[in-house]
Amino acid sequence: MTPASFKEQFPAIAEHCGPAGLNDLLAALQTRDIQSGQTVTTDGEYCDSLYLVADGKLISQITSATETVRLGAINKGDIFGEVNILDPGPSTSTVIAAEDSTLLILS
Repeated sequence: MTPASFKEQFPAIAEHCGPAGLNDLLAALQTRDIQSGQTVTTDGEYCDSLYLVADGKLISQITSATETVRLGAINKGDIFGEVNILDPGPSTSTVIAAEDSTLLILS
């Protein structure tokens, strides 16, 4: 991903980075392709990463012994895992790819 395309897709993050900071951030991000149906995070399991959705759609949900509650969709340009990058620990939801997706991951 180029600095220009990152600024366009994730303006709220890019506005806090100078040119050098943005280049450092891009160098630190790992790209991961996720297939539809694949789980990215699981409620209650350890997570220490921030996820930026470069392409695709994912679903966030929580599951109890009796039901699964869909919390919402996570779309291209959205982020999740912001709590776990600041305070690593159990994920607060399960995130599953609703379609083939590409994530940028900062651990």
